[in-house]
Amino acid sequence: VALSADGSRVAVGVPFNDGNGLSAGHVRAYELTLPCQVSWYDATGNAVGTGEVFDPVAANEVDPGTPGAYSFFAECVCAGCTGVRAEAIFTVSPGPVAGCQDVIVLLDATGSGSTTPEAVDDDSFAACGGIASLSLDVMDFNCTDLGDNPVVLTVTDNNGNFSTCNATVKVQDNIAPTARCKNITVQLNDNGNASVTAAQVNNGSSDNCPLLGLNLTGQTSFDCSDVGPNAVILTAYDPSGNSASCNATVTVKDNVGPRARCEDITVRLDEEGKATIRASSIDDDSYDACGIAGFSLSKRRFDCDDLGDRTVRLTVTDVNGNSSTCTATVTVKDRENPDAYCRDITVQLGPDGQASISPADVDDGSYDVCGIESMALSQEDFTCAGLGTNVVWLTVVDESGNDDWCLASVTVRDDIFGTCPDPCLNAPDSDSDGICDAVDNCPQDFNPGQEDADQDGIGDACSQSIVCIDEAIDGLIGYVEGLSISYSVERAITQRLGLASEKLCLGYPAGVVVSSLEYVITYVANQSGGAIPTADADYIIGQLLDMIGALDAGTGICCSNPAPSYRPGAGAPAGENKLEVFPNPFSVQATVRFFLPEATAATVEVFNLQGQRIQLLSSGAFDAGSHELSWNGHAEGGKALESGVYLVRLITADGIQVRRVSFVR
Repeated sequence: VALSADGSRVAVGVPFNDGNGLSAGHVRAYELTLPCQVSWYDATGNAVGTGEVFDPVAANEVDPGTPGAYSFFAECVCAGCTGVRAEAIFTVSPGPVAGCQDVIVLLDATGSGSTTPEAVDDDSFAACGGIASLSLDVMDFNCTDLGDNPVVLTVTDNNGNFSTCNATVKVQDNIAPTARCKNITVQLNDNGNASVTAAQVNNGSSDNCPLLGLNLTGQTSFDCSDVGPNAVILTAYDPSGNSASCNATVTVKDNVGPRARCEDITVRLDEEGKATIRASSIDDDSYDACGIAGFSLSKRRFDCDDLGDRTVRLTVTDVNGNSSTCTATVTVKDRENPDAYCRDITVQLGPDGQASISPADVDDGSYDVCGIESMALSQEDFTCAGLGTNVVWLTVVDESGNDDWCLASVTVRDDIFGTCPDPCLNAPDSDSDGICDAVDNCPQDFNPGQEDADQDGIGDACSQSIVCIDEAIDGLIGYVEGLSISYSVERAITQRLGLASEKLCLGYPAGVVVSSLEYVITYVANQSGGAIPTADADYIIGQLLDMIGALDAGTGICCSNPAPSYRPGAGAPAGENKLEVFPNPFSVQATVRFFLPEATAATVEVFNLQGQRIQLLSSGAFDAGSHELSWNGHAEGGKALESGVYLVRLITADGIQVRRVSFVR
């Protein structure tokens, strides 16, 4: 029985319209033209639903799996009319009973697998007529079906009845992958690092199903310590958990050269005209991630032939044999002054009252390891005005512009032609040696040869024995420190001696220095035979008495920081104070010239040989460079001094320099 969607028609199957009978498929239709109330009843007469004719009513259904007789009634009751009753009666025959079981399908090497309805069937049966066929909705499987797959088994009997059941087909892959490896080589980068992946080692690993992944075990990151062969294992695994492994070798190489960096340098030839550099001299922090094994230079040694700029190549080699190079400019300079040597000469004026000399006449084997470029004299021409001894300086310049100088005495005589007037006609010659006092290096003693062994401008006949007190004290301190005496006694002596030396060199009066030395004598005498062995005490006291004697005689001076004089107008090497007094000896006025490498405070003063200051020439702040002062042979207050030897001192923070000068009235 079925009611149309709009409720206007009822269709009723005729009796026995099911199965294969003569009434099979016959239906009676009823048209409902008036609004009616429709009621539905099941086979036992129970109402199962109501509604108006035009209400949609779902068709009643019978479970074909339950055999038996069935009837349905549809009754329409219209207002003011009798009801219309429709009845459907039919019989359901028993169909087949489907039975299922779960099965497992294993994929083959191609990743395929299949099953059959018979494999899934689990004793299905049909009571009437037997089973005509079995069918399965899915029988073929592949890698995409791994796991549980639901399937439906349909069982059809010979009466056309069918039944279904559900089963699970578990698709499995038990075939392991095939792992294939290849050996590879990796290069360290600039930072000394490298890494590998499974894909780099894989050489076509495969599986019947697509691989789920590749895994590399062992070492995958490398640094400088791993250079060489390294073993790794590649594992290939599929979605089913099957896996296979193979071995490979990862060879780590370092083909990155070091980073070579150079810097330009300047080297100075030594006094032998040679210089040597090392790789570190021009290396400017060269670097290699794996470490530097060594350096080498294209040239290490230089001499006078290399003066100027020279290109040197630095080769840097790392621990793995890679190398890189860079170049630097090595500027080779000769800063060593030549050695100027002079000799005194005597020249005779010619008939015209003139004489000339050349640098070669005065040169006494001046030398420079890199060669002398030129020599020049401060004075080459002489006349009658130069009769007697004239001090000249020879300037020697090497090929690098360094210079040195020396002094020579040029004695000008007129013994052959007698063209000059008597040089001492109106001037004194106190020692009657034929040399006027004004130019005699020792006017009070007869010395016609004007011998001056120490070249200090004072003749040997007048030279006094000068004692360097500060140097003598240094020697005595060393002697005391070598004695086996207590530390406290040693310090008591050496500290007092050091104080005396310091006072002397700072310009303290000689009497103050003597007092300090006498204190030491008293202390040592008290310790003699006890803390100090008697023989050692006697030696110390004897040395101190000699120093005191020199100070009392005016011949004890400070000789600290001695420095050679330089020629007037010449530059001085950087970092050195220079002091010069000329002419020497003098009778009217001496020029005191000194050079300071940098601005500083300085004091210039004149002392006599007794250590007494007789004239302060200047004291204050001076700029760097050359400075000139003059001294006229007078003491402070303008008192004229007697002829004799005096000391000119230059005192700066760097030390004291002393020059002796002879004053002749």
